Amino acid sequence: GAHLGAAVASLVLIHASCKVAAQSLQSLNDIVFSTAVQPAVRRAGEDAMRGLLGQELEFHLRSNVGATTRVVDRGLRGIQAVLSRILLHLVPQALELALVASLFAVSASSSLALLAVGTVLCYASFTVWAVQVRLGHLERMNVADNRAMSRMLEGLLGVETVASYNRQEHEVARYQERLGDYQQSSLKSQESLALLNWGQNFIESAGAGLMLFSTASLLLTGQITLGRLVALNLLLANLLQPLDHLGANYMQLRGGLLDA
Repeated sequence: GAHLGAAVASLVLIHASCKVAAQSLQSLNDIVFSTAVQPAVRRAGEDAMRGLLGQELEFHLRSNVGATTRVVDRGLRGIQAVLSRILLHLVPQALELALVASLFAVSASSSLALLAVGTVLCYASFTVWAVQVRLGHLERMNVADNRAMSRMLEGLLGVETVASYNRQEHEVARYQERLGDYQQSSLKSQESLALLNWGQNFIESAGAGLMLFSTASLLLTGQITLGRLVALNLLLANLLQPLDHLGANYMQLRGGLLDA
């Protein structure tokens, strides 16, 4: 009894220590990333400033200073976002996929490794497609929103003319038409988000189910032990968990590339 209690206490202590170590490594990862990336972003800002100061006087007379500074600021933030998405998320996930697939192939079977890789690739491909569709709806929604605001401003700025010709209802109808376009685009955006979430959950659940069925079959045939089955399931859960943020990472990466 005493030995069993000591073993359980040791396992609990090891589990807690591993969680603390994982959180500490994540914080250290952020610090190392900032230390490595910030000088590169600063160097890009210096090069941009040097390039602007090296332009001819005619360029500065023709250009809008406010717009130029906004472009430079978006570019610097875009560079940081791209490096952040690639170095902190996409590259580690790719390395984790390769490592887990290798462990599956060595510890269980090559078919299980292929299932893991296929699930992640299907998940990523669907996410990229669905995000592209959603971005198109968001762009049309922003255009419709700008048109609605422009219509309201035009009506308010010309309020005297509208009142003199008794065209208040006409202006309201035109504004309502623009709001209708915005509402349709907004609904399409929400539908695409629901499709994205449903598709991701379906692919993740289907892939996890197939892999669990495969590992259970290996257990029944005696190719793996119960302990190895539990370990493989934990590896599978850790592999699929970061995929929930793949859509957001892709959107931020795409936006960062456009700004940069």
